[in-house]
Amino acid sequence: MKCALIVLFVFVASAAAISNHWGERSTNIIWMKNDHKIYLNTVYAVPVRGFQISRDVKFPEVVHKYSQNITYIEAIDNFRNSSGGTPIILSGGPRFNYVHLRIVSQLNYGLNFTIKIYGK
Repeated sequence: MKCALIVLFVFVASAAAISNHWGERSTNIIWMKNDHKIYLNTVYAVPVRGFQISRDVKFPEVVHKYSQNITYIEAIDNFRNSSGGTPIILSGGPRFNYVHLRIVSQLNYGLNFTIKIYGK
């Protein structure tokens, strides 16, 4: 009985991590990926008691008219329990050449997200 409770707790804790993805990875006829990773960053913030923490991710820093179009965005929560944050796209995203993401933590918790952006 105790073992079953531990297994159930581990399953619920790993399922509670909030990771999001937007768009689709593009493929060609041979099932190889056409797009490639154009941005990779880890967003980390230590917890502050009594506060929610938010971090903004802007890609690219300066938008050019010849910038690559974004095909897929992945925000991976590196916390494997229920203390992670929530990623939100504020503007841009897939089919655009820019994106503005905001990641908001839960009250009294920090952030640890890996952001991957693919484009072509």
